[in-house]
Amino acid sequence: MNKKGMPGNTQESDYLNYSFEDFLQDDFFISSVKEPSEESEIFWTNFQDRRPDNIQEYVLAKQYLQSIAVPADPLSDDEISHMWNNISSHREENKKHKRGKLLFIAIGVAASIAVLVISFPFLMDIFSHKDASDIIAYADKNKVEVPDNSEIQLVISDNKTILFEEKEATITYNQNEIKTEKGVLEKEESVTIHQLIIPKGKRSVLTLSDGSKLWANAGSRVIYPSEFGKDKREIYVDGEIFVEVAKDANKPFFVRTKDMSVQALGTSFNVMAYESDALKRVVLVSGIVKVETKESKGTVLNPNTMFQYQGGDEKIIPVEADKYISWIKGLYLFRNERLGVVFERLSRYYGIKIECSPEASMIRCSGKLDLKDNIEEIMKGLSFDGKIIYSQDGNVYKINKGQ
Repeated sequence: MNKKGMPGNTQESDYLNYSFEDFLQDDFFISSVKEPSEESEIFWTNFQDRRPDNIQEYVLAKQYLQSIAVPADPLSDDEISHMWNNISSHREENKKHKRGKLLFIAIGVAASIAVLVISFPFLMDIFSHKDASDIIAYADKNKVEVPDNSEIQLVISDNKTILFEEKEATITYNQNEIKTEKGVLEKEESVTIHQLIIPKGKRSVLTLSDGSKLWANAGSRVIYPSEFGKDKREIYVDGEIFVEVAKDANKPFFVRTKDMSVQALGTSFNVMAYESDALKRVVLVSGIVKVETKESKGTVLNPNTMFQYQGGDEKIIPVEADKYISWIKGLYLFRNERLGVVFERLSRYYGIKIECSPEASMIRCSGKLDLKDNIEEIMKGLSFDGKIIYSQDGNVYKINKGQ
């Protein structure tokens, strides 16, 4: 096959059922991405125009190949030999997964091998994300209820928990240290897996050891290693986070939840997956992510799309992603949302109890709330047009439909 041209017997229909893995094993697809010709560009444009069912698999494979950096300097014979030995070792360890042939990019032997070695651990993880996860097992074994109206807790060992009284705690992991408002801790003082527990009414900004930055919303629990391993980065979330993932093609980043697994390269996205809530959401702001559930093999999201999961049903919805991450800036933007959902989020954010009648809960509304306002001002704003009325009974706000 001419690497810049189209193989003579190739038809668009040949690719209509390709998976992510199939595309990454196809020489014509690889060469089309890495060294496109006029002929190959026409071919793939026609393919995309058909909007096949596997268009998301195609987009993910293309963007993944484009994300790989090829080294400019040629490798020595010894370096090439060492790399092939590493590849052979990986293949022996993963035979049981039946991976098929290795990815080979025909743009110079030395550069191809370098790309392959960089990519290989990532590809192994992409096709094994259904495997048992240590962090999921840890989350199940060490399950705790997120408390109401108490301190933020950073659990770094069985007998050491750091408490934060402030409304928003900032925690940063460096190579050897953990920096907080309470001072600096040496990592040697901690165990491998840490837990950050955010009660209702509070939030936290956490910088992980790889430089990824996440915002954890009220009522959330985040579990993560103090230092990521060699092959992947993995955290567990019960709650809501927005995360900006540091780029590292050699280590895919996974957000595990009770019902979903979200995989990313360098990207930013929001995950809302409170274990107590039936509705789960993933909203992609930039980059690409792949979402997997018990019911689906995997769904690829493009920016400004939302994956919604409830009771086994899945939907992909175009959205304005900025509205779903406004909470990190102290704003709550909503459009045509049920008041029951709005008050549920406000209950978590302010750490108060709100009881909403069934009739009031079904009212649809749109608007913007400044979460820096106190809850009384928020209530007055929501009840301004008379559609709802509210009353306070001790520490409980009661919401009813207006006349």
